[in-house]
Amino acid sequence: MKKIGLIVVLTLSFLLLTNCNKDEKKETVAVKYENKNPKIKFSDDTYKLFEEFAENKKEIMEKLKTLNKDEANKLYEQYAEDNENILYKIVEVTEKFLDSIYYGSAEEQFTEKDWNDTNKILNKYDLELWDIGEGMVTIRELPHLYYDVFKDYVTDDYKEYLKIWAKDSEELYQADAGLSISFEELGDRIARWENFLNKYPNSTLKPKVTALLNSYREDYLLGMENTPTRDGGYDGQPYTIIEENMKEFNRFMKKYPNSPTVELIKYFIENYKNENIYELIKSKIFEKFEKDESIDVISENLGKMIAIKGNYENYILADNNWIVDLSEGYIYSGEKEYPIQIIGISSLKEDGSETWAWAWEYSDNFNEKILTFINNIRWMGRDLKLGVFYNSKLKLSDEVNANILSIIACGISGENLAFNNLNLAYTELQGTLYYAIKDLPNEVFSPVNLREFSDIIVSSIDRYTLNHKLFIESFLEWNKTKYKWQGNSIIADFGKEGELKIDFEKEGDKLVFKELKN
Repeated sequence: MKKIGLIVVLTLSFLLLTNCNKDEKKETVAVKYENKNPKIKFSDDTYKLFEEFAENKKEIMEKLKTLNKDEANKLYEQYAEDNENILYKIVEVTEKFLDSIYYGSAEEQFTEKDWNDTNKILNKYDLELWDIGEGMVTIRELPHLYYDVFKDYVTDDYKEYLKIWAKDSEELYQADAGLSISFEELGDRIARWENFLNKYPNSTLKPKVTALLNSYREDYLLGMENTPTRDGGYDGQPYTIIEENMKEFNRFMKKYPNSPTVELIKYFIENYKNENIYELIKSKIFEKFEKDESIDVISENLGKMIAIKGNYENYILADNNWIVDLSEGYIYSGEKEYPIQIIGISSLKEDGSETWAWAWEYSDNFNEKILTFINNIRWMGRDLKLGVFYNSKLKLSDEVNANILSIIACGISGENLAFNNLNLAYTELQGTLYYAIKDLPNEVFSPVNLREFSDIIVSSIDRYTLNHKLFIESFLEWNKTKYKWQGNSIIADFGKEGELKIDFEKEGDKLVFKELKN
């Protein structure tokens, strides 16, 4: 009996202890989520995302202990991307709460105490409320998070990058269509990042830093809507450089005489009265600091676009009288109709030279709906580092002609498009208008045969500067032609037509087209 009694007692004690631990666990969670401020309305789902963010950091810190520096660099890139995804979800589930901080009812709107109370909670997860201007609030990671986590594990260039980035992130950069920092601080930021590139010229971070720098340079020279760098231009008033900015330009040139930005400052001072100064500066920045990726983009798209144009002429235009209606944005023949979008206009000058103007220059001449395509492509082209999109008007040449520009525009869109042109001789707009055609039947985008493929390859390489390997492989892939490499040759299988051997030869580290063999 005593033995049984003892067992019962021990069992009861164990159960009591277990229940006690469960209660403690619940209490811990309750304390963790405890929020005495009724204005702070975070749901359980939100806290789960906070915890996911915090747990992600813990896992990363453990993983870093097992990696070399190059591996740590790659881990940072992945960690930053993962955090971005979590933060997106956090902002999504807290949208209503974030909106209420400034625009809620009187009871919901935040005081300084409410703001601080919220950040006390968020800081535990390495997060914070961040006022981004115009009454908008978001939740972001603490600015020094990445530096603190990775500084002891990454390569020197990554360490310094994260340190400078953390410093830049301490202050809001811009809000309400204007700079939130001073032009002097912006100038010093430019100098810091230029020093980084001088110190680490071969860093894998160079493209990222260059893009940031160029954005800074543009804002430094041109300002923003509510913080401009020049005044005038209205009611007959001449343009002047705002005194504060002129002082800052002089300070920068004196303090950082070897900065490549000095050349841009001088260019701005010489040309600030020009109506097109914004475009001139952007173009100058691109020419000086960016690598033009146009050759690769042309190489990727030239073959397919020439093939599509040929198919369009054979299947759509042949033996038909087509009417192009620029006001409605359609090309018609009988019951057939296809929507069009304007790409640009080429014009012949008296001296025999030819110029090009992108269609966004003609917003006063055409319905907005047929300019949608080019307005989108304009920014897409700049994102892809294509120099031709940094100027509204271009001088054409054998290499950079209207067909090539149309090919680039259609090619980067990712859409199934053909293009054609229309003579504007009898309109107020003199020249040749190029337009893209949409919603075409599948046969327009069908593969070409061996002979057509070969003719396009040879004629294109004879005429244009191309990345030969990229050009031919991209064309083969679009044409759905199976191929394999044998040494420095491609063997392309055109089915019943037989094989096409495409020979290359090495020039330095490049493969250059040599000849075709059937």
